Amino acid sequence: MLSETKRGQGDAAAPGGRTDPGDHFAVLGIERSWHLDTARLAARHLALSRELHPDRFAQASPRERLLSLERTTALNDAYRTLRDPIRRAEYILRQAGIGHGDHDHELGHETGGVDHEFLEKIMHMRERMLELGIAGGRGGEHPEALAMRTAAAAAIDDLDRQIDAEFTAWERDPGGSGSRAALVQVDRCLAQRRYYVNILREIDGEDIPAGHGAL
Repeated sequence: MLSETKRGQGDAAAPGGRTDPGDHFAVLGIERSWHLDTARLAARHLALSRELHPDRFAQASPRERLLSLERTTALNDAYRTLRDPIRRAEYILRQAGIGHGDHDHELGHETGGVDHEFLEKIMHMRERMLELGIAGGRGGEHPEALAMRTAAAAAIDDLDRQIDAEFTAWERDPGGSGSRAALVQVDRCLAQRRYYVNILREIDGEDIPAGHGAL
């Protein structure tokens, strides 16, 4: 599965400073990057949470208490998104106007999508799973089901490596001529990954959010 490379990250904003509540990276005061040091991210979240603790605003005005509550909500939303590598990837893409979800289509975002050949391959796998009675963890011990599971897991590993490589290229030069192409390629990999994760989910009968999976 996907292994995040941990890199150092500089502060993008001073603790307690004014930030854009709609920018998760700014809220946490970190550089915009997919490769994050998750331990430092957690420490940053904890430090800012302490700054915004209600006890510190017990004697503050109603407006100041409201602002601290709003900042706490924005902080927790940012941390929930950025601590997860898939959600973090989707957030970076969405900020760039790229994505393959229904909401992205409504907003007219660019997408790497999936091609017809790939969809036919997935459709064939699903049809065969129905023939074998594989669903919700039933039939998963069938040799053909085990082979499908192995193939899907290998495909996810390969896509994870591609995602890592494309984000590495994007981080080297976020504003470069090839940066957007790298993000579109990430979107394509994420779209395909979601199909394979759902295949594993059906074979194993695991109750995990559709389209995502443990990394």
